[in-house]
Amino acid sequence: MTAYRPCIGCSARVGCEIKADIMKALRKQPITSARIKCDLPFTEHFPPGTRVDVGVWDWRDQYADAQPPRKDVPATVVGRSTRKRDKLLMVLDAKIMFSDENETEFVTAYPKDLAKRGEPMAEVCGDCGRALVHNSCGCQDRNEPQGF
Repeated sequence: MTAYRPCIGCSARVGCEIKADIMKALRKQPITSARIKCDLPFTEHFPPGTRVDVGVWDWRDQYADAQPPRKDVPATVVGRSTRKRDKLLMVLDAKIMFSDENETEFVTAYPKDLAKRGEPMAEVCGDCGRALVHNSCGCQDRNEPQGF
C-alpha cells in the first residue's frame, strides 16, 4: 500500500482527481510512499483570513489530574505553517494554556480537522498574503532598514 502525502491531512482527499491520477500512474510500481505537490486544501478550502473552529485542550479547564475536555474555539487562518508541514497556522480569538503552563494564541491543525464558521474573511496583507494578527503581519517590519 502506498502512502500519499499531503493527502493524510487534506480535507479534499476523498474523490480528489489529482490523487486518482497519481494512483493510476503509480499502479503496479514498487513504491511505498509518494509526495504530492498540491496546494488545494490550503489555497482553495482554507485561504488566509478564513474564520474557523479548531479543537483545543485548554489546561485551565483541567479537572483534578485528568486531561481537560476538547473544545472547539474560534480562530482565523493566518497561512500555512512553516514548521509543521501540511498544517495550517491559526490565531485564536482568546489565549489557551498548554499542559506546560505556557499561554499561546497560535495553534496548528490539519485542514481536515477544521470547520468553517461562515463569518466574513479577516483582513489579509496585500504584500505577503498572510492574515493580519493584531493589525500587522510582520512583513513590513522585516522590510524596513534597521536603525543605527
